[in-house]
Amino acid sequence: MDELGVMVYGYSRDRAEKIRDSLCDLTGRRVVLFSATGREDEVIEKIIGGQAGGEYADGPDPVLMFLGFSDIEISDAIDSFPSGGPLPRPIFCGLTEDNCSWTFGELLEHLIEERKKFTGK
Repeated sequence: MDELGVMVYGYSRDRAEKIRDSLCDLTGRRVVLFSATGREDEVIEKIIGGQAGGEYADGPDPVLMFLGFSDIEISDAIDSFPSGGPLPRPIFCGLTEDNCSWTFGELLEHLIEERKKFTGK
């Protein structure tokens, strides 16, 4: 597969494009950018099955979903993502057989709960 994808949430267009560009550089492959911002009531499968792009806005709980990345590419991407600085670190996730039929709002709620359990907050 020559093309990868990411679905982002909670990032401005500029920040989302910087993320996409850094992933293109990291993998040496084209990365298609989908946004779930403003689409919290839509099913994930519909968001990523439609046209790339969408609305963009910074938010308190940014998310980055990997689409078509290998385990090694995901690991490299997470390791190379900056900690601190002007680009907030997202909650990372991947597409699964289960979550592809969830609305993005359901996924976001699930990811935030997982993060709370993981961090103890």
